[in-house]
Amino acid sequence: YFFVNNINAIDLADEWAYQSSTGKIFLHSSSNPGNTISFLRTDTTVSVENASNVNIKNISIKYARIVGLSVKNGSSVLVDSVDVSHSGADGVAFSAATNSTFSNNSISNVNWSGLISNATCNNLSINNNSIANIGNESFGKSKTFIGIDCNSPYCQIENNKITGTGYSGII
Repeated sequence: YFFVNNINAIDLADEWAYQSSTGKIFLHSSSNPGNTISFLRTDTTVSVENASNVNIKNISIKYARIVGLSVKNGSSVLVDSVDVSHSGADGVAFSAATNSTFSNNSISNVNWSGLISNATCNNLSINNNSIANIGNESFGKSKTFIGIDCNSPYCQIENNKITGTGYSGII
């Protein structure tokens, strides 16, 4: 059994719960966390929508409540040397994207899939990425815990390192 966001279930260091009615965070910590505590609040941290010829490089994307980086209806989008971590659902999601590249990136500690692309995408290149620690049993959907979940036609996937998934490395 897994209890999520239950104040009464907090009994180990680093466990926490958020009570939305009061706006309070309850944290069990073995050390003083200081004045800064980060938690998931924004559904999608970075979104590229209805755009072409976009380059996203050398940034860190953290603590999305649902998706770290979303590309919808994009063409010729390059994502290079980006670190995506601690997403509540998918790390990176491509939807209706064409002729786009996802390379030299790192995805870690996300709950559903590291990278997912749907069937409306075409000509995606996914290469030289590091994907680790994917899947948290307390959150799920029908098809989840996958490093790269590519449902797109004409998708090139090469030289990716995938470790620590709850289900499968690449589908």
